[in-house]
Amino acid sequence: MPTSRKKAIRIKKAREKALKLALSHKGKLLYIYGEKEIHLGYGDCSGFCRHVYRKAFNIDIGDTTSAQVKQGMKVPNDDANEGDIIFFKNIGRKGVSHAGIVTKPGRFIGLQINGCRERNYLRGFWKTKFMQIRSVIGLPRREKEMLKKAAAKQEASNEERVVHVYAVTTTGNEMKDALVKKDLTQASEIWKSSGISFRLKSITRHTDEAFRFKNGEFIGGLLLNKQPKKVQKLIRYSPKGSTRRDVVVIYLTSKAFKDVGANRTTTGAIYFFGKKIGPRVATILLAANSKERAQMLAHELGHALFVNPLTGKAVNPSRTLNPKEPSHDTDKRNLMYPKPPANPVIKKSQREKARQSILVREVKQAK
Repeated sequence: MPTSRKKAIRIKKAREKALKLALSHKGKLLYIYGEKEIHLGYGDCSGFCRHVYRKAFNIDIGDTTSAQVKQGMKVPNDDANEGDIIFFKNIGRKGVSHAGIVTKPGRFIGLQINGCRERNYLRGFWKTKFMQIRSVIGLPRREKEMLKKAAAKQEASNEERVVHVYAVTTTGNEMKDALVKKDLTQASEIWKSSGISFRLKSITRHTDEAFRFKNGEFIGGLLLNKQPKKVQKLIRYSPKGSTRRDVVVIYLTSKAFKDVGANRTTTGAIYFFGKKIGPRVATILLAANSKERAQMLAHELGHALFVNPLTGKAVNPSRTLNPKEPSHDTDKRNLMYPKPPANPVIKKSQREKARQSILVREVKQAK
């Protein structure tokens, strides 16, 4: 068989693979602008296209429409093939602002506000917003190698994974800023093997008497709506500048508090919020006078990293303590054991799960 014939067959199979993968997500994804976690069931249009190309061709086309529109080469509408990337303009912002995967001439599949759906781009709304179609599959070898090198360079770029943390102290809590910073530094050291660090954004000190708590007044293990009104207000409190993707850590003026769910005393607790409720994914509460704050903070941050943002439930990839506590580990050396040890261990499966968290941001390191 001639070489050109073999190449054509390989390209055809590659396009079919991309199409099958793209269509497998039809009706199954949740649109969240700026997110790229398609493998977790949510993301945006450019995240969807990037996911398909990574899985089908091991090519990174970038994670924004402005980056993707520069890849490959522009093709005439009549020459569009399945697996090509289609771009639209002036949807919510000027210029390129939406992308999808061509499924056949005249149709494409993309992820938008109303979900992952297949549409006609030759008529109606999408015709008025059409910009161009680009082909990245079946390019000359030299250009393909350049794409792979660019992808490798992007993966190895000077970026770090960080989680933004906002600290809050309750009224009457005289804990010094240096101790709050030390807790977070030590928690980051525990998570160092995962390549994740925790960055303190601000410290808010409550002085309102409505946020003064007595020992025993806060009880862990209760549903939020079962807590006293002022406890509910505290847990839902949003420091200035914080977003849903940030973690709020609240220091309570106590040495420990009761966890009625596990029938024990603890020094840390966490509350989760589903996508449609609450100000953020997770809020952590710590006993300020505890000597094990750093380990417990790292432990609760682990719960936050393992949470499913759609359901608000944490899932630890390790074995469970019992069926009713799916977020704790059986190994006493492990960070996710109910009472974390002084020198905790984090398993590989936990590190990989944590890196996929919606809370993790990739940012440029300061030079």
